[in-house]
Amino acid sequence: MPDRKYVCLNGGLGNQMFQLAFGLFVSQSDILYLDGNFGVQRKNSKGQIDLLDFNLPQNVRILLNEKINFGTR
Repeated sequence: MPDRKYVCLNGGLGNQMFQLAFGLFVSQSDILYLDGNFGVQRKNSKGQIDLLDFNLPQNVRILLNEKINFGTR
């Protein structure tokens, strides 16, 4: 089973974009999972994390309302 790459999003839009860029660099075109359940993120007017206002690369998956065990995080 391949290793999964997770990024736990925190902070405002700038921080989220920086975390996404780092995650894309580390994942090297593998699937990158962005965890929006852990930490404190700034939300948009729809109540979603700011990063969801943008078109994200196809290899990025957003985890919202999914339970991930603490050890994995």
